[in-house]
Parts: sequence; C-alpha cells; structure tokens
Amino acid sequence: ETRELKTLALVLRRLLLPSLLRTAQNLLDPFPCRAAPVFTPWPARPPPALPVAEPAPPDRSPRRSWVVAARSRVPSQRSMSRRLRDTLSVHRLHPLQRARWVIHRENCGTGTDLEQTWRALCRAVRTAPLPSCTATIQRDRAEVWVFCDLEWAEHVGRRLKRALQLEGSIRLCVRTAPDILSM
Repeated sequence: ETRELKTLALVLRRLLLPSLLRTAQNLLDPFPCRAAPVFTPWPARPPPALPVAEPAPPDRSPRRSWVVAARSRVPSQRSMSRRLRDTLSVHRLHPLQRARWVIHRENCGTGTDLEQTWRALCRAVRTAPLPSCTATIQRDRAEVWVFCDLEWAEHVGRRLKRALQLEGSIRLCVRTAPDILSM
C-alpha cells in the first residue's frame, strides 16, 4: 500500500506538476495589447435639404388648434355629485386627474357645424374662463375635446352645454376609463 502511494505520487509529480507550472507561466506572461485604431472622421457632407412646405390654402385651417383658459375666478367650493364621486372611487381616479369632454359633430345642433362650435368655444373661453381647461379640435375625428380636472368636470360640462347650446349627451372620458360620465 505504501509502495502504491509512492508510485502514484511520483507519477503525479512527473505528469501533473509540469503542466501546472506551464499554465502558471503562461498566465504570468504579459498580455499582448493591440494598438488603438487611428481615428478618421466621417467625410464632410452638407446637411440634407429639407423640403419646402407649401403654405396651406387660406380657406383651410390647420389640422389641430388649441385654446387655453386663464385661471378662473370661480369660488373654491367645488361640489361633486354623489354619482361622480362614486365613479371616481370605482375607477380609482384622483380628483385632480385630467379628463376630457368629447363633443361630437352630432352634438352641434341643427344649422351649426363643428367649426362654428369650435369658434363659439374659443369665444366662451375668452369671455367666461372655464376652470383649468384646455381644448383642441380633432378635425379628422369630427370632435372637439375639452380637457379639465375631474373635480371641475360637472361644472365645465354644464357650462359647455349651456354656452355652446349643445344637443344630445356629451361624454366625459379618462385614459383608463373610456366613458365615466354623460351629460
């Protein structure tokens, strides 16, 4: 048994030790580094020419328009109906979250088109500001969107219906809930 151990130790020393020493020596040799490539800048070219936009015909309005209401002088006592409060709690919405009233072409009434409603809305905003409101016209959808805080939503909706003499029901939408209130 002792003889076998001696023979095994000798074989290990002859075979294993030299390979371990070679591996260690290779690891200690310096690593060959290559030189960094020489920087060559891109060829100088003039900036691309942008196409010249043709002016829109005078009878055609821009695709979208915005109107912004100034700070309102409405008293700070904001009262929400129980229905709206319940809807806010069901959808987990904050009263200061933004929502939008959607006015369709059908809401404009007889003899009134969307553009006339849009102009009336712009006038109404300038004369009697709606609290924290912005509005945009979506001509491709034939809609007017009026954005406001949820805490002012009912007040803004009533004022819109009265000032613009809207027919039918307008919808209040939030990004997460498409139809939370109709008026």
